[in-house]
Amino acid sequence: MSDSGKPDTQATIVGTGFSTRRNNNDVYFGGYRATVLKARPTSLTVLIPKRLARRQSVNVFVIVKGAVSNAVRFKIR
Repeated sequence: MSDSGKPDTQATIVGTGFSTRRNNNDVYFGGYRATVLKARPTSLTVLIPKRLARRQSVNVFVIVKGAVSNAVRFKIR
C-alpha cells in the first residue's frame, strides 16, 4: 500500500490472509470504515473514506474473521 492518498479514491492493501469475499474484510482508516471493492487472498482494493479530513495521518488496519492486522500509518492528502 502506498503511504498516502486522497479521500474518495482507491488504494490497494497488500498482505496475506485476506478473505476472497469482500464482506469478510473490514478495513478502517482511522475511525472510518472503507468500502472494499475487490478482495483477493493477498490484496484488497478499497475506497478511501471521503469523510476523512485532508492533511492528517491515520492508522489503517484490517479485520478478517475477528483477527486484527497490524496498523499502518497513512497520510490523507
